[in-house]
Amino acid sequence: MLPLERALGIAICRKAGVHIDRGGVLTRRGGGRQATRRWARAAANTLTGLRAAIVTGMILLAQFGHGVAGEGEGAAGGAQWAAGQAQGAVGTILLGIIGWTTDILDGKLGRYSGLPGGIWAALDFPLDMTMAWVSLWALAKWHFLPMGALWCYALAAVAAILLRPSHTTVMAFAAPVVAVPVWVAWRIDPRLGSAYLLWIAVVLWLDWRRFWGVVGSFVEGLPPQPRHYFSHLLERWLKIAE
Repeated sequence: MLPLERALGIAICRKAGVHIDRGGVLTRRGGGRQATRRWARAAANTLTGLRAAIVTGMILLAQFGHGVAGEGEGAAGGAQWAAGQAQGAVGTILLGIIGWTTDILDGKLGRYSGLPGGIWAALDFPLDMTMAWVSLWALAKWHFLPMGALWCYALAAVAAILLRPSHTTVMAFAAPVVAVPVWVAWRIDPRLGSAYLLWIAVVLWLDWRRFWGVVGSFVEGLPPQPRHYFSHLLERWLKIAE
């Protein structure tokens, strides 16, 4: 029978996840798993921070990239200018795809870690919305959207959010904003638009449960009558998907 002090020590160590081998050496159980989770959280935070850098890159490209976008005189100069604008828009679209990819990956890594994300987790959604709206502004700067219409839509979004502040209102106005780059990509080159749609399809296929979770959170914020209708519609879609 073990002495009381030794029995208590072993019990405390087991509670703390520490194993004592026959030689009296202490080792912490699950240490490797904890290290992996800490690494996953650090990677998730880094990817979230990278999205802030991508937003900055979009702004700098749209603001200062016009000097190298192509200049000239006559028909040749006009064609060169148009090609330069298309290249700038393609750069914005590609940065957006990279940004949305980091958004998907940081969510998966953050959920896997099970650890609190701190300030970076709190900034995740605001950075998503900032990136979406900045990409729309950048595409307008590259002359693929009317800047006046963009400002009217933005003011309408601000007014609606102030009148009905909710996650659902923000998402309702953000959905068209996120969809516009796909249309612009198709307008520049149908192959680019097809590639963008293929990327969206692959992402939805790999993480469709998360997508339906986002849709569900949007539906929850609707007024009672449309919420009831869309909730039943969502349940039917989920049954079909299963």
